[in-house]
Amino acid sequence: MTWIMMTLLAATCQTVRTALQKELKQHLSDSVAANSRFFFAWPFSVLYCGLIWFFQESSALVFSTQFVIFSVVAAITQIIATWALVSALSHAQFAIAVTYSKLEPVCIAILGVLFFSQPLEVTQWLGIAICMLGLMVLAPRRSASIEQGKPFQAIGLGLLSAVSFAIASLSVREASWGLGGQNMWLNAAIILVVITGIQTMISLLMLLKIGKQELQQLKKHWRTALGVSFAGFLGSVGWFTAFSLQTVALVKVLGQIELIFSILLTRYHFREAMSAKELLGVGLIVFSVVLVLI
Repeated sequence: MTWIMMTLLAATCQTVRTALQKELKQHLSDSVAANSRFFFAWPFSVLYCGLIWFFQESSALVFSTQFVIFSVVAAITQIIATWALVSALSHAQFAIAVTYSKLEPVCIAILGVLFFSQPLEVTQWLGIAICMLGLMVLAPRRSASIEQGKPFQAIGLGLLSAVSFAIASLSVREASWGLGGQNMWLNAAIILVVITGIQTMISLLMLLKIGKQELQQLKKHWRTALGVSFAGFLGSVGWFTAFSLQTVALVKVLGQIELIFSILLTRYHFREAMSAKELLGVGLIVFSVVLVLI
């Protein structure tokens, strides 16, 4: 039951974080808006890990090479995935951009076959086929509006986001296995500190290279950036803890509820109307994800 609550927390916070980044994107470049989730996340992670360490019983930990390597991979691929998702928001409606990024479970299934010796069942291959159908439904027709919004570019960015998030999720699981210890809450908290620490250092280095005008804009909208970081931190707490308590497949299936949240935000917050065709495409992709992971 705990992993369910943590997954719902993660899905909710991820939706809020992406919505805040969409608003921040109006004032900042894609890279700065994407990395805003990492600017203030590390102090929150350290505080959370300290609380877990103090109140929970700790066990022997082994900081193996596997833990280090996969922590670095998870940190970098999560940065790439976040940048791709934020960039996709510039070329497509909020819910559509998030839908493409939510192909992550499909990517996990394929990567599992190729690199982790996890064969697919017939229903899972059927799920991938239905997923492709959903993509075709969502794919825009060639028209003048394509040049204005560049939705095909959003497809590529969304898929890049999905693949990168998939690699990050698999890497977090591998890092957890490489850490050892029996306290899964503490394992997740330590991994969170290490990964957010790497991401914060990379983000600060990128921050030094941005223009003075954009830095002023970031200072002006620091509250929104802080909200993005806090929502991202809580989302990571939910995902990492759920991964430690349950298989990634089950966690990601339940995590598809984020699409429902995204559609609600699209309609009632961003005032972006969705057509019946787009809703059908979203529904097909959600159904395909369930088939892939059952």
